[in-house]
Formats: sequence, C-alpha cells, structure tokens
Amino acid sequence: MSTLFAVDRKDLRRMHWLDWPAEPLAEGQARFRIDRFALTSNNVTYGAFGDAMRYWDFFPTGDATTGCIPVWGFADVVECALLA
Repeated sequence: MSTLFAVDRKDLRRMHWLDWPAEPLAEGQARFRIDRFALTSNNVTYGAFGDAMRYWDFFPTGDATTGCIPVWGFADVVECALLA
C-alpha cells in the first residue's frame, strides 16, 4: 500500500492522505520511500493553475474533486523492475 497526498482542486488549503494500492511495477519503473518533501509557493502555483495548465492530468487521484500536486523532496529506492 502506498500513500497519496491529495488536495481539494477548488480549495488548496484542504488536503488529505489517501491509501493507494501499490500496483506491480512495469519494466523500467521504480518505487520510492519518501524521506522528506516540501511544499513551496511554486507548488501552490501548480495547484492554482491546475485546470488551465492541465497539471491535474499528470497525477490523477481518481476523484475529479481532488488532485495531486508535484513537490520537491528526497527519497530512497525500495523496489525496481530492471530493463531486460
């Protein structure tokens, strides 16, 4: 199981954590454990322009009322599917 940070697309001050099923990795993909991440004014800009710039399409949550905004952070690889 993974965790997803979802924000309300109409009110970015509202957020919640979602349990997200960890799907099998395809060849060339990797899974990371996030150590730290930060939200900055730049991240808020992604959310504010989510519809106009189609940022919400990059990381869908499966719920049209929420979105997942990109963040900067540090992580460790915990699983990978090597290329053949």
